[in-house]
Amino acid sequence: MRKSIFCLTASALFLTAFQPLGTLLTAPFGYSFSISNFTVFSVITALIFIALTILSLKKNDEPHSKASLVIFLITTPLLIIDSFFYIILYHENIRTRASILLLIIPLVCSFYLMLKYAEVTIIKPIILSLSVIMLLMLLPLVFISVFFSSPNTVIKTVYAQDSHRYAEVIDSDQGALGGDTFVDVYAADNPFFKISKRVYEGNWGEWEYMSIYWKDEHTLVINSHEYYIK
Repeated sequence: MRKSIFCLTASALFLTAFQPLGTLLTAPFGYSFSISNFTVFSVITALIFIALTILSLKKNDEPHSKASLVIFLITTPLLIIDSFFYIILYHENIRTRASILLLIIPLVCSFYLMLKYAEVTIIKPIILSLSVIMLLMLLPLVFISVFFSSPNTVIKTVYAQDSHRYAEVIDSDQGALGGDTFVDVYAADNPFFKISKRVYEGNWGEWEYMSIYWKDEHTLVINSHEYYIK
């Protein structure tokens, strides 16, 4: 049972750190990292945390490994950081009760697991206090995302000749503030994650008369200007 709990705990840590770690590794190179299917990823993460919580209720007297106890201590702040990334990257998806619930369930479970199992040291109250502060900062962002943020709409997808990369023309509608037209290039289409780079930012509605095509597999032409893609 201890091995099963450790495997679930390690999986929870991996899934929690996946988005922030991917962003940190790709950002210095000018790329953006995102998960291909936010809903599926969030459901899997929530189910793992639910399973850990159920096991903790059924096995109160069974000790956990030291590694599991450390993971229980750090997953709560990581999940809150994760939620910041999700809301910023997938704000158009976080508009329903189900999507908000998928963010809340792992947080509630991780708070419970940390309070129950993390060893009582000076680090525990510090991490708990920081987690509460970050959570209070997260709540207004959730409110803004649900009620005020405007979605980005993919207007057109243009594939390169090699079909291993493509460009998306995006209409960013910001309501009374106007909006923008973006062009993001995806280096590869992966079933688990996407790595993209923003190569163009234009005025709102510019996509209506935009000329965009691939000259070759490394050169994207937007309104007669060439953009080299490594």
